[in-house]
Amino acid sequence: MKQSRRGSLLIAIISVVLLATGCSSMTAKFSGKKSANLAPFAEQTINMVGSMDYTMSDHEVIYLRSVKEFIKEDKPFDRYFELENQIEGMLKGMVAYSIQLVAISEQKIDVAAKANALADMIVTLTTSEHYRRVIPADSDEIEFEEIIKAIRGSESYLQALQNAQPLINYFSGWSGKVLDALREEKMLARTRIVDAIDSKYASAIAFNKTLRRVRNDYYDSLVSLARYAETNETKYLDELSNSPIIAVQMAINGKKSLGGKELLALHGMMTERMGMVNENFKQLAPDIEAYHKSLMELDHLLERKSEAIKGARLTFIFWSRAHGKMASGVVSPAEWFNISDTGSLIFQAAGKAIGL
Repeated sequence: MKQSRRGSLLIAIISVVLLATGCSSMTAKFSGKKSANLAPFAEQTINMVGSMDYTMSDHEVIYLRSVKEFIKEDKPFDRYFELENQIEGMLKGMVAYSIQLVAISEQKIDVAAKANALADMIVTLTTSEHYRRVIPADSDEIEFEEIIKAIRGSESYLQALQNAQPLINYFSGWSGKVLDALREEKMLARTRIVDAIDSKYASAIAFNKTLRRVRNDYYDSLVSLARYAETNETKYLDELSNSPIIAVQMAINGKKSLGGKELLALHGMMTERMGMVNENFKQLAPDIEAYHKSLMELDHLLERKSEAIKGARLTFIFWSRAHGKMASGVVSPAEWFNISDTGSLIFQAAGKAIGL
């Protein structure tokens, strides 16, 4: 499978970090005597998004490269990567909004100008091509123009953020729909790739099953032969005469008993042929190993993708909640983000090489 576009998101994050560094000591005037330093909001957003910027490296994807020609559909993963791009764009938009929110708060302009700047910034972000909207926003679900109008008419920057909160909440919900679609497409991708792996190794798998069946037939016949030699009971001779192995059937050929030389000859013949079967297994082993490693590699890759989807979902949720707390007038940055939640999210994401 094609790798995620890590580079473009990383560039965006680096740019944001540089902007955040420039405003980390600023104080944003909300209204009256109430003030708060908004820079931590942007910084925490960067930390959450940055912790997700991982993917599998080229040297880790070895066996899956060779199955591409066995996938029947034309461009089978385009929708998956388009959805990934959409989520990536939404993460960029979330970071850009957070940074600009801080920058606007620090501009030495009046409240009306700040409110209009916030509204203009939201309008610009919502029309950005970064989103590549595979799953479009539903204009019937939210009164966008009315909300923008309310933001512009805010009497304080705090009120402007409060008026923007419905859009933030909708953005979080919209991201969830995109992630649901991405998860479903991931499962479709898995089916396509598993089918391709099975197709590539179909002959090897079929031969492997045949060899196992033949080897088990020899095992059963050798057991029957050994028990006949010990007990001389005819039921074991009957088992040998009914063996699926033609050579064993021919050796018995309706005989009522077997002498010592016949037993040794039959045992030698079966042992020799067992050796031929085992040699076939040795020759087949590299293909069977590659088959199982292909499936393991796919499961490993999809596990990382699943973790990335989960991490992205939590990131959008935590961010929208933090924005709501900030907009409600909570001054302390520690109260915006639940450190136990976001800290755990960042730790888990950084501990795994995940990618959308």
